[in-house]
Amino acid sequence: MRQCDRCGREITQRETAYHIWVWIVAAVNDVINNEQETSLADAVKDVEYRMGSIPEYLVTSDVYARKSYYICPQCKEILLANPLGGSLPDT
Repeated sequence: MRQCDRCGREITQRETAYHIWVWIVAAVNDVINNEQETSLADAVKDVEYRMGSIPEYLVTSDVYARKSYYICPQCKEILLANPLGGSLPDT
């Protein structure tokens, strides 16, 4: 059994677990044009292309970071409802 990376609860084999990815790419002027309709996948490919042959260990998290997490069904719902964890407006 694995544990949820968010809450630490054990995820049983009968439950659906979720593997999520987070990509963070610096919005450097003239590298990523925020005015264009660009998908995240295209932006990541563009940054990877521009990095060329730079070894991955030299690319710091200030420019590009990619992480993956294994989460339980309850944490999936929480993350989908409020992915950045900010305060929600009163209803």
